[in-house]
Amino acid sequence: MKRISTLLILFFITNLVYSQTQKEVIIVTCAKGTLIIDGTTVATVDADDASKQTLSYGEHYIQLKNDNEKFSLTVVIDESTKGILKIGCKTDVPTNAKRIIDKEVSLTGALGTTVEQNVFALDFEDEILINCDILNKKGNATLSIVEYETGREIYRKDRFELIANEKVKVPARGIYYFSLFTEALFGKTAKITIDRIASPNSKTFFKTSVLVKTDTVSTEILNTTTRVFSSTNIDHSNRTTLRITLPQNTTYWTYWIGVGQEAKDKMDNFTSTLSKGAIKYLSPNPLVLFGMNLISSLPSMNVPSTINYRFVSTKDAQLFSKKQPHNYYTFKFADNVSTDYAIIKFNLPDLVLAMNNTSAMEGHDVTVRVVAFSVSSKYVMIE
Repeated sequence: MKRISTLLILFFITNLVYSQTQKEVIIVTCAKGTLIIDGTTVATVDADDASKQTLSYGEHYIQLKNDNEKFSLTVVIDESTKGILKIGCKTDVPTNAKRIIDKEVSLTGALGTTVEQNVFALDFEDEILINCDILNKKGNATLSIVEYETGREIYRKDRFELIANEKVKVPARGIYYFSLFTEALFGKTAKITIDRIASPNSKTFFKTSVLVKTDTVSTEILNTTTRVFSSTNIDHSNRTTLRITLPQNTTYWTYWIGVGQEAKDKMDNFTSTLSKGAIKYLSPNPLVLFGMNLISSLPSMNVPSTINYRFVSTKDAQLFSKKQPHNYYTFKFADNVSTDYAIIKFNLPDLVLAMNNTSAMEGHDVTVRVVAFSVSSKYVMIE
C-alpha cells in the first residue's frame, strides 16, 4: 500500500512539472490553408478557424500555407505568452497611407555583403508604418532608417523576428535610407512593407521617389614637354620617364602624347578652334571635353616617328632606365607614334610613363598631357 501511494505522488509531481512546461494556446488562422508547427503539419484550416494546440515552453515556428500565400510566425512560449495567436491576418493600413515598400527579400547573411537598401524622400512630420516578418525558423534581422544628409539614425530595431504596425515620425524633410540585413551565418528571407502617412502640412503632390545626380570633376595632372634624346647621344640617355600621380579618388583618366612641334601646334590650333565655340563655356581643355564625351577625338597625325611608350610601375621604370628587363602595363602602349591618346577607366596608384627613342640621329620633344576625372553621385529630391 505504501509503495502504491509513493507511485501516485510521483505521478502527480511528474504531471505537475510537465504541465508547468507546456501551454495551451488558440491559433487563429485568418486565411485558408495548411497549418504547420515546427515542420509538422497539424491541421487543414479555413479562414477564421481556431485551432487549440498544446505547445512546450521554448521557441516554435508556425506556418500557414496555401497555393497563393505563405505566412510565418515565430513565437516563444512561456508563462507570459498570450493564449491567442493569430497568423495570416492582413495588416490594417490607414486609408490615408501610401505604400512605398512591399516586397519579399533575400538577405545574404554573414557570409555575404548584401544589404537590402531602399531610398525615399519623406516630409517633415510624416509617419511611416513598418511591418516586417522574418520568414525563416529561428531567423532574425536588423532594420535601420538613416537620414541621408546627416547620417542620423531615426529608427533601429536589432535582431527582430517580427515588427508589427510600428510607427515612426519623420523629424525633417529629406531623403532616408531603409536598410535591412541579418547577422545570421546563412541568409534569411523577409517580408517587409512600409507605408507613408503624409503630414497634414505636406504638399499634395510630394514625391517620395528620388533622383541620382552625377557630378564629374576634372583635374589636369600633367601638361609638359620633355626631350627624348637619340640613342647615340653622348650626354643623355634615349630613355625618359615621367611620373603620373593620379588623385586617390580618380574614376578614370585620359592622356594625349604628341611628338614634335607639328603635333604640338596641331593641339594648340585645335584648342583655339574649340575656344571660339559655345563649348568653350564647359572647358577650354580638349582632354576634359574628350574625357566627358563632348568631343569624339583629339588631334592626331599618321606620320610615324621613332618614339615608343609604355606605362610602368616605379620599380620597372628604374629597370627601364637602366636598360634592364622589365614589365609594363598592357592596357595601352604603342611604338613609332607621332600622336596617341586614350581614356583609361581605372586608377593606378603607381604609374610612370616610360618613353624611348630608337633613332640614332635625332632627338624629339614630346608633349604629354594627362587629365584625371572623379565621378560622384548623390540622391536628390524631386521638387
